[in-house]
Amino acid sequence: MKATELLKKDHDRVKNLFKEIKSAGGDRKEEILATIAEELRIHSDLEEKIFYPAVKSIDPDEIIRFQEAHHDIEEVLVDLEDLTAEDEEFDQRVKELEQDVIDHLSEEEGDLFPKAEEQLKDRLTPLGSELSNLKKELSGGRKAA
Repeated sequence: MKATELLKKDHDRVKNLFKEIKSAGGDRKEEILATIAEELRIHSDLEEKIFYPAVKSIDPDEIIRFQEAHHDIEEVLVDLEDLTAEDEEFDQRVKELEQDVIDHLSEEEGDLFPKAEEQLKDRLTPLGSELSNLKKELSGGRKAA
């Protein structure tokens, strides 16, 4: 599988988790948020350790912005870890996280991925294998989506 396809599958999984959290009740919301946090952290590691270095030459400034977005998203995740679903601000903070994540994913899919597809054609499948292997390692051997 090409690197961009694997990363897009991760994006879709996180988007679906955000849909799921909206209709969940208290404890379930916290479980889903924990899953979202784990997925985002693994995904960020994949991008920052393998994908971004491979595509950095395409647009170095853009890669820096994407790394900064990861940092901003991580800060929101850390803030959310201090809250429970019963806290007044929980739902609003989850919405903020969702918007930050969706904006970031949309930028990657709309700009970076097409550039990578064009300029790294032959390298995307080997990169996808590297990403898949690291994902298995980071997720404790669970199936990499």
